[in-house]
Amino acid sequence: MKLVKPIKDRGEVRKFSEALYEVSPREFALFVMGITWGLRISDMLALRVGDVVAGQGKRVQLVKELYIRERKTGKLSCLCTMTDDIRRALWTYLTTRKLDLSSPLFLSRERDPEGQPKAISRWQVYRIFKRAARAARLPSEYIGTHTMRKTFGYGLLRNGVPLERIMKHLNHSSERETLKYLGIEEDQLCEDKRALKWNVGNIGPKTQSSRQNRNGFPRKSYAEIPRSESYPQNTDSTDFLPLEIEG
Repeated sequence: MKLVKPIKDRGEVRKFSEALYEVSPREFALFVMGITWGLRISDMLALRVGDVVAGQGKRVQLVKELYIRERKTGKLSCLCTMTDDIRRALWTYLTTRKLDLSSPLFLSRERDPEGQPKAISRWQVYRIFKRAARAARLPSEYIGTHTMRKTFGYGLLRNGVPLERIMKHLNHSSERETLKYLGIEEDQLCEDKRALKWNVGNIGPKTQSSRQNRNGFPRKSYAEIPRSESYPQNTDSTDFLPLEIEG
């Protein structure tokens, strides 16, 4: 099972957003909210229309800000400001449905056992995200519902927000936890190895390139395997088993 990763490139975020909008304006609005506010999906799916919409009739408008209590930790989340990106995405989605202030914000077509409106499930979001990732030609095996929160954290880091503040945004207990969560540790370890240069590549015969086979290995480097009565060898056969070299 592969770990969900953030979408780190701004261009890929846009590609995924465009593909997601074509699949479902509802999940598009959810994604924009997720990568801007960094909320867990369980907190976003618990929102009601009345949490983000104020007024009635022709005076309906989106609120400017709101506080959300995290279901997982019980903590009151940081202030969530209604940015232009979220405002446009939400309005686009809300025009496709009835504005019942008591109904779930991200409404499912299905009803609960009592016949009441219910929110879409995490599994529904997951499937639509996978579909949009394939449409955007992104590695769908790394895309999931947690991609939103990780993309939010990585975006803060890219914008120069100090690590200790990102840690607080994500409610992590240590900076190391945050680095691991965003995949920074893994990326940095790979970069460390790529940057490590010993300048020993020019050691060896100058004609080394001419003594290599087409796979880059030196010619005449076959291991001499002694003949044995216990393991007879048929030199006429070309059906050899590959030798595994322990690294």
